[in-house]
Amino acid sequence: MISAKSKILEVTSSNRFKIKLTVAETDLRKLKTGQKADLNLDACPDRKFSGTITRVYPEIDPLTRNGIVELHLNNPCPNVKSGMFVRASFVTKIYKDVLTIPSQAIITKMDKKNVFVVDENNKAKSVEVKTGFVQRTPYGETKEDVEVISGLKQGDKVIIDGQQTLKIGNEVKILQKESFGQPDKKESKK
Repeated sequence: MISAKSKILEVTSSNRFKIKLTVAETDLRKLKTGQKADLNLDACPDRKFSGTITRVYPEIDPLTRNGIVELHLNNPCPNVKSGMFVRASFVTKIYKDVLTIPSQAIITKMDKKNVFVVDENNKAKSVEVKTGFVQRTPYGETKEDVEVISGLKQGDKVIIDGQQTLKIGNEVKILQKESFGQPDKKESKK
């Protein structure tokens, strides 16, 4: 864990930026030179940037158990100055053709995960699901997608709002139809 006073990143140039990023040792092994990173700069909040890892330092800080990764980024916007704050996320694994649903659809009770689906008679039906990876959105947003390994199939109508008070067999009126449960390419980001 990084303390609140730890320097996390350091921008050290004004034309071409060299960004030094502190990374936990458990995540460091997943990063390699040449790997791309998605960057969010507080100085340019409406824009997303891409950087490339140019160096993974070989040593680990024995006190924090963190390592350092260096990224390069060409001058992204005129507001950026050396020492400003940057957030980075990396693709560490790609999952292809997986079924995902929003995490808020899942009801967990006694170590079992269930979702409500709408059956062919527009009635609520509870289905137990087995889940896999969780796709977290970068930069602290709260929406998460969850891989469904079993229990659902493509095209199932999953209830994502109001299911906490729903009972099996309740009649359901669909107010907004969204395409969940479609196979999609998802990437795990750190």
